[in-house]
Parts: sequence; structure tokens; C-alpha cells
Amino acid sequence: MIRGVLLAVLGLVAGINNVCADDDMDQLKAQIIQVVKEQELEIYSEAMKEFQNMDTDGDGYVSLEEFVHFQSYGTAEQKEQAYNAMDGNHDGKLSQNELWLFIHKRMKALK
Repeated sequence: MIRGVLLAVLGLVAGINNVCADDDMDQLKAQIIQVVKEQELEIYSEAMKEFQNMDTDGDGYVSLEEFVHFQSYGTAEQKEQAYNAMDGNHDGKLSQNELWLFIHKRMKALK
């Protein structure tokens, strides 16, 4: 979401290129891109904390049961659909890498 807002800002900034000097515009764009990168790191950090909270048995994976128990919103069917969308290799175990890949793909789609 934040990425989408920042990219919209970049679009607006691009529209005022004729008002600002090129150097100023390049610096502003670089600052906005840096904020996006920092936000990605924050999202990754939060996602990994949530993963650890969901992994109640400490095996390094989140089972469907752990995921359903942890999620407070959605129906059981919606939770299962979300879990299956994240379980990239469909082995019934959600790994940290699968969770991060899912988040990364979703964020990339916002570009």
C-alpha cells in the first residue's frame, strides 16, 4: 500500500519536472525510492516476526492449523485459500521463504 502511494507521488513529481531543476528532481526521486526500500525491510521484518508467532511448535514451518488459529479475520475457507496461495510448493508447510516470496510478489505487483 505504501509503495503504491509513493509511486503515485513519483508520478506527480514527474509531472512537475518543468518546475524543478533536474538535479532537484533526481534527488527527490532517489529519496522516495530509498523510503520504499526501507519500507520493504520493515515489512519483511514484521512478516518474519509474525511467522515466528504462528510457528507455535517451533519446527520452522507454519501448518494450515497454525495459520488458521493465528488469523483473526476471514472464514475458515478464506483462511485456507490464503494459506494455499502462500504455500508455493503446495507441500502443506509454509516456510519463511514462501511467505517472503508471496509478500515480495504482492509488493512487486503494486509497482
